Amino acid sequence: MFRELIARSVHDLDRLKSRWEQLLAPGHSIFQTFAWSRLAVAMFAATALPYIVAAESDSSAAIIPAALMAGGTCVGLLGEALFDYRDILSAGDETAQRSAWSSVAGLHLPLSFYSLRGASSQQRWSEFEPKFFCNSLYANPSDMNADVYRQHHSRLASRTRRLRRKGIELHRYNGSDSTVIRTIYEKKSQQPTPQGNLFVDPRRREFMVQVAAADPAACEVFTYETAGELVAALVTFRHQEMRHLYTVYYDVRWADLSPGQLIVYEVTALSLADGLTCDFMTGEYPYKARVSTGSVPLYRVTTTPETLSAIASGNVETSPIAA
Repeated sequence: MFRELIARSVHDLDRLKSRWEQLLAPGHSIFQTFAWSRLAVAMFAATALPYIVAAESDSSAAIIPAALMAGGTCVGLLGEALFDYRDILSAGDETAQRSAWSSVAGLHLPLSFYSLRGASSQQRWSEFEPKFFCNSLYANPSDMNADVYRQHHSRLASRTRRLRRKGIELHRYNGSDSTVIRTIYEKKSQQPTPQGNLFVDPRRREFMVQVAAADPAACEVFTYETAGELVAALVTFRHQEMRHLYTVYYDVRWADLSPGQLIVYEVTALSLADGLTCDFMTGEYPYKARVSTGSVPLYRVTTTPETLSAIASGNVETSPIAA
């Protein structure tokens, strides 16, 4: 028996919740969770119209969290610009997955999205010939425990003590502190960035407030403050044994003290002490590289409509993946 559903609204998506959660593989990212995906559908349907295909047979099941992007000129995966890692959900043989891709291919649009995380994801998507585009850095307690980490970065530890002497203290909040989170993203939106500021868009700021409030214990916000003044902030999300360091903000008036880099260092040290891996997310910026212990490759997927149809039908030839 074969079943298929295309979800194009939050109402449709809610019908898939049980199956969605059953298909989450061990080690899935926070961006694959139903809660994050549902909120993305609710908030970004105007710019990322959901076209989520769920297929199921007696021997397999798959969900492709697709969305129509760029005014309906291409297909991507849910998350608008706010999901660093993306993937489909599947179990069993390829029957359901190919059927789901056939429905997506029926749109006759190219497929393009960032990013698959890690070599295992690259291998699963080999038919699509994913291309490397950057690394995601991390700090893992199995590579370096907290004590060794602090010794290794003694200069950064010294500079955090300098902050304390200036009356700048580390504070913690959780996802229920919506006023704090909204303030951080409003301040972040006012800072120009070379690639363009994502958080100029008020919907993205509101998404961050709402996704934090949806699971307050999973969101921990660290700030450097002095006399009620916000010097720097770091918004993080805990998922399984990983802490994602999602957003760094600092007040440029304090730039000579490097509070953005120091709050990343200090939270990383605290995380390693708790046995958590710190994920520094997309990009190999110097301030991340300085405090990381390793990296994971990220890949982009881009295909033509014709290639997508061939993949769905199982008639595509792929190039060997380099070791």
